[in-house]
Amino acid sequence: MPVWDTGNRWYGTQTARAAVIEHPVAERIVTIEFIANVPQSGDWEFAPKVSELQVHPGKLYATPFTRAT
Repeated sequence: MPVWDTGNRWYGTQTARAAVIEHPVAERIVTIEFIANVPQSGDWEFAPKVSELQVHPGKLYATPFTRAT
């Protein structure tokens, strides 16, 4: 679920869904690093459950974020 979609669900707004067509490139691997920064003025925190993920371009992946402790 895209982060923007998660935010919309928190606020109760509706989002449209679209079909996803994947075209993975099996011979390539890309490392994605997740960094979660929020303004100091906010009273909420969140963090990725994994700090990085190796992916094949063109393939759909999902990784959860969680409330930071």
